[in-house]
Amino acid sequence: MKKLLLLFCAVLSASAMARIIVATTNVDTVDTYEWEVEDLPGGGVEIRGIDPKPVLEFEIPAAFISADATYPVKRIAAGAFANSIGLTSIKVPPTVESIGDFAFSNCTSLAEIKLEYGIRSIGLRPFVNTMLTTIDLPDSLLEMKGNIAAGCVNDLTININEEESHFTMSDDGVLYNKDMTRLYSCPVRQEGTIKIPDTVEEIMPDAFFGCFRLSYLTIPSSVTSINSAFAGCSGISSLYIESLADWCGVALAPPGAHPFGASEAATRRLFVNGEEVLNNEKGFNGPCVPNSRTVKVHFRKGKNVITHKIMCPP
Repeated sequence: MKKLLLLFCAVLSASAMARIIVATTNVDTVDTYEWEVEDLPGGGVEIRGIDPKPVLEFEIPAAFISADATYPVKRIAAGAFANSIGLTSIKVPPTVESIGDFAFSNCTSLAEIKLEYGIRSIGLRPFVNTMLTTIDLPDSLLEMKGNIAAGCVNDLTININEEESHFTMSDDGVLYNKDMTRLYSCPVRQEGTIKIPDTVEEIMPDAFFGCFRLSYLTIPSSVTSINSAFAGCSGISSLYIESLADWCGVALAPPGAHPFGASEAATRRLFVNGEEVLNNEKGFNGPCVPNSRTVKVHFRKGKNVITHKIMCPP
């Protein structure tokens, strides 16, 4: 792992944005990086970019030191290390509390990442187009925006400490929050059928991303939110929701989106209580919008198209 030696740092300005020059040493070479950082209200800084892009093994500094102060690194912004194609391994210090969306996307040689205790949140698709095969989630992690394995070249294995983690994992590798009300991820290697527990209320973004080996999935009546969860599930020809009444309360994100994603809407079929949903006045968003009166939902049953008028809740 590359050792960092802070040789010089420009003093942070009073403005929100500042640029810092940090020199690092690695054996007999000295690499100089220009870091773009932002002051955070509660102290510390967010890394927003680095130039040039780091290569090989790299360790993010825990703090930047000026002549009169120390600025701990608290956040890694969206896309901060994106496109670092020569980066093979990275260590994130324990001072970092959050990692933004796409933070390490397109780091096409990245095969190892070390997250320390201290991280509390991770954004959307942070490791798209990386070579990671495994990641250990620290017990300090409280929240993820979605499936952190989405878009990885390999089938990323997520490891947790069941006793101390805020998450739990089923025997088949499906990751949930501790009380199993949110489903975060299903491993790409999963095949056949998965039964979603009736405790689940929200299927998180990209939860089943790329699960092309799955063939059958039923959404239990407990689910009230589906967030673009099924992109790349080419093996699932149909998605089943248990009852029309339950479908009224399901919110799809983004609004109006097909649960398989726009690119696959034409070839994937959505069924509610055995009847195929064709479309409705709100697109594929849950047909009942609070405080609206009624909405028409169009179904195909055999060769006939049937229109249901549904009363929406207050």
